[in-house]
Parts: sequence; C-alpha cells; structure tokens
Amino acid sequence: MQDNTENTIPHDDIHQERSKLKVGRTPFGGTQLIPGWFEGDIYDEGAIVTDHEGQPHHLTGVELSLFDFILGASMTIEVYEDDDSDSEQSAESIDYLAEVRDRALDWFKANNPVFHYKYFAF
Repeated sequence: MQDNTENTIPHDDIHQERSKLKVGRTPFGGTQLIPGWFEGDIYDEGAIVTDHEGQPHHLTGVELSLFDFILGASMTIEVYEDDDSDSEQSAESIDYLAEVRDRALDWFKANNPVFHYKYFAF
C-alpha cells in the first residue's frame, strides 16, 4: 500500500488557504476575508437585512452567509432542545453546531459590531 501523505493537504492548511480568499464588498469598497473555520457556503452577493427595529442593514456576501448560518443553527439547536430523544451522537453534533454558531456571532461582533448589536444583542 502506497503512502499518499505527501500529496494530501492537512485539514488546517485548507482552512488557512480558504481564509486568504478575498470576497464580499464592504460598504467602503474593500473586501472581507472568509473566516477559515467556517465551512458553509459563501454567497457571491450580499443583501439588505432588516433588524428588529425595522432598520435596514446592507450585509456583504460573507456577512449574509454567516447570518443565515447563525439563524439556521439557532433554529436547529432549539428544535433539538425540545426533542425528547437523547442520542449521544446528536448531542455532540448540536454541541459542535452551537460552538460554530458562537464563533460566527463573535465574528459579527468584531467585523460588523453595529449589526451585531442591533440584531443579536437584544
């Protein structure tokens, strides 16, 4: 059996390479980096999201991708917590999902603190 380790890229290196990609336009004409730990889809374009007070916020493709992930993860966690089944594998998956969701929330706090405060810190 051949050893193919020299032809493979370590998992951490893949994330480091991905985090170097510049995507998403900021309101100031700059770009945003994809967080290396985020394994979800990244939208090419952003959109306007309305906060709880009805105020519109323009999110870049990166921000919108993380925003959608946060909402989906939160709903999944909530459904799991209401479920009576106690699968150890499910619990581990939910713990991991909560950890990544919390990283996404921290990312928003650092990269778009106004939107984080207006939408998530209520």
